[in-house]
Amino acid sequence: MGIPEAVEEPWRPLEDRRHYAGAIRAGRFERTKATQLADLRDADFKQVKMELDHNQKTKYARIMAKEIPRRKREKEEKVAIEKRRLREEIVIRKKFDETQAARRVEFHKWLKSQEELAKKEKGAW
Repeated sequence: MGIPEAVEEPWRPLEDRRHYAGAIRAGRFERTKATQLADLRDADFKQVKMELDHNQKTKYARIMAKEIPRRKREKEEKVAIEKRRLREEIVIRKKFDETQAARRVEFHKWLKSQEELAKKEKGAW
C-alpha cells in the first residue's frame, strides 16, 4: 500500500475563495446562506469538493507517514518478544528435563534400595 502523493503548499495570503460555509473576500470571511452542500452552485460545489478532497489526501499522507513506521516498529517488537519468549521457553524446558532426569535417577536408586531392603527382610524371616 503506497503513500499517496500530497504536496504541502507554502503559506500564501488569503485570496478570494469559496468555502462550504461561506466565502473569503479581501481577507474576511463572509458566511453563506446555504445550509447544505447541495445548496451551493455547481462551480462553488466543485471548488469546495476539490479543497475537501485535497485536505483529506494531505491528512491521510501525514497520518500514513507516521503510521507505516509505527506499524513496522510494532511488528519488529512483536517478533523480538516472541523470539525471547521461545528462547526462555527452551531454557525452562531444558531445566525441567534435567530436573526430571535427576529425579528419575534418584527414584531408581530409591527403588533398588527398597527392593534390597525387602529381600533382606524376607531373608530374615
